[in-house]
Amino acid sequence: MGPFGRRSSPGRTRRRLMARLRAYLRLASAALLWERLWPAIWPAVLIAGTGLAAALFDVLPLLPGAVHAALLALWALALVIAGVRGLYSIRLPGHAAARRRVERASGLGHRPLQALEDRPAERALDADQRALWRAYRRRTLDAIRRLRVGVPKAGLARREGAQVRADGALQPAHGVAAGVDDAEQQREDQDDPK
Repeated sequence: MGPFGRRSSPGRTRRRLMARLRAYLRLASAALLWERLWPAIWPAVLIAGTGLAAALFDVLPLLPGAVHAALLALWALALVIAGVRGLYSIRLPGHAAARRRVERASGLGHRPLQALEDRPAERALDADQRALWRAYRRRTLDAIRRLRVGVPKAGLARREGAQVRADGALQPAHGVAAGVDDAEQQREDQDDPK
């Protein structure tokens, strides 16, 4: 039954289900890309966060000029190397990978989405074979109604320790907090010269 109590045609229902499948496959591709992208760029993000924390804590101005410049050059080089290595290691997910992700997340066995691309081996089917083929396709299309993509999982917990991730995320926040305290102290010193 379609909207407003009307019956929808089988062709229309099939087109709607196929559009839903294409949307799920795009979402699955995006999830797979995220799962590949985040671990690949995480080292660059960690290096950028460490440099930001050093800048916010005002560590570098305390160093002699040559050491300051050398550390900045090393930081920039490490950032570029980590970024380039990360980006070159990413492989874009293909159609088959997206399809398989949807099948696994939906708990579907026997690869029913692959079956949508199947064609009968023989061109001329007799009545029983056509009926069997239609029943097979109908069952496969019914499986599309129960599809899921699943939540992306970057898998950093398996690769890195929790401490490394927490330090990389909290260092800039600590730097901002220290910078705010330092700014308040400087303002007080300006207002109250000794």
